[in-house]
Amino acid sequence: MMIPIARSAWMQTSIALLLILTLLAIAFYSTIESMVAIWIRSETFTHGFIILPISLWLIWGKRQQLFSSAPTQSLLALPFILATGFLWLLGYAVDALVVQQFAFVGVLIATIVCCIGIKAASKIIFPLGFLLFMVPVGEGLVPSMMELTASSTVWMIRATGIPVFREGLFFSLPSGNWSVVEACSGVRYLIASVTLGCLYAYLTYSSYSKRIIFIIISALVPIVANSVRAYIIVMLGHLSNMTIATGVDHLIYGWVFFGFVMLLLFWLGGFFADPPEEEREKQLSEIDSNSNSRSSVETSTKNRPSLLKNILLFVLIGMVSVSWPGLTRILLSDKAVSVSVALSLPEQVSGWRLGVHSWSWKPNVIGATRELTQEYIVAGKAPVSVYLFQFLHQEQGKELVSGLKHWVEEESPWRVISESSKTVRIDGRDISINTAVIRFGSDQLRVWSWYRIGDRYTSNAYVAKLLEAYYKLLGNRQDGTRIYLFTAAEKDIKTADSTLLKFTNDSLGTIAEQLDLSAGISP
Repeated sequence: MMIPIARSAWMQTSIALLLILTLLAIAFYSTIESMVAIWIRSETFTHGFIILPISLWLIWGKRQQLFSSAPTQSLLALPFILATGFLWLLGYAVDALVVQQFAFVGVLIATIVCCIGIKAASKIIFPLGFLLFMVPVGEGLVPSMMELTASSTVWMIRATGIPVFREGLFFSLPSGNWSVVEACSGVRYLIASVTLGCLYAYLTYSSYSKRIIFIIISALVPIVANSVRAYIIVMLGHLSNMTIATGVDHLIYGWVFFGFVMLLLFWLGGFFADPPEEEREKQLSEIDSNSNSRSSVETSTKNRPSLLKNILLFVLIGMVSVSWPGLTRILLSDKAVSVSVALSLPEQVSGWRLGVHSWSWKPNVIGATRELTQEYIVAGKAPVSVYLFQFLHQEQGKELVSGLKHWVEEESPWRVISESSKTVRIDGRDISINTAVIRFGSDQLRVWSWYRIGDRYTSNAYVAKLLEAYYKLLGNRQDGTRIYLFTAAEKDIKTADSTLLKFTNDSLGTIAEQLDLSAGISP
């Protein structure tokens, strides 16, 4: 039972915290709305709807420990509010939703810690940390998980003794053709397993070592299980002469298999569960310890902060927490960019002259302000084509750096055979580029791609986002471009790379000048 001092303090703190959280929800409404929109449209993140209720339920289960002593406002978490708030501002500057969402949850957690104090927050550290699962993150793992699934499935098929021909994410058996798509990547299984695994570990074990081990296992098991699932589905299709497990039903089999694996994991984990009485005894000992210290709490009332001081602390915490969206109007004012000069390239560039565009391939880049496609030819070399996608203004859905699969358009007949990254020496400096080999019928292309942010080059999406934030905060440039160069590569990738390297060295300076001119930047 709460002593009067604790009861009064928790009542004041609860009212102030509820008011601050309400203002926080209003200030960060757009970020919250973006999370909810993803929960609604993506089956992968539907669990986001139940994270907050589960956290509140877990906190309610700790109420006796919380109410055994009075909360004390603490400014020790204020630097974390400042750090996560600034991170949100950077995410807003470059339209990185996942950064905004993580930062918002960070601001939310730090605000609660400031309002109730470090001691009280330590008793509900897991329920507070569990709120991070509200953030719909993980889709960035899809490409690597697809590659892993394809590699492991083909390996197991070959180990079975069945011949299989693989080309990228596509592979063929004597009975039929298969491909690994996003739904087969296993990311949904991984996210669901880790979320459930964390909750199960918290509720089942009191030992931190057991919790960590179970969480690690819950992350590894779905990766292995997804490869086994894909292998079983392919084998079912192969042995049935492609009559079963080839349509929507193979997704159903996949979820049934995943459910069985998770039940098996939890069943086995139950053998190592800590006895419930251990947790109860732990809680009782904490309550007894707090009960023994009640007299000291009561005698310290003279030293408790005054109501006015508490109010001032809550006002300070609230102002720091909710001020970030307002700062965006001051720090990130959009500057108009001149668009009067069209983007173009000259007819001749260092001996290369305009040719006729030879291929139907086009990258999957959406929302560019300007697009340019040209082909150049020179004696003794294969033709080289250029795609430039220039962004003078960016907004959600029309971003230079996005999560789209950029090598091929949706429903394109072109296939990505391989992709990688490398560093090339151009004009005396090293530039990182992304490379790919793509194919359609008898046509095979070697493609180079990278970003130009302001006057800097990179192929790394994260570095590109940081450069965007840097230029946007300084306010001197807002433009960015995605550059693609490609040439035929039916016979030799090394020869194609040599051709692309020569063209890049001959043309990059001219391309940069034209991009600056189009963005309204004087020479």
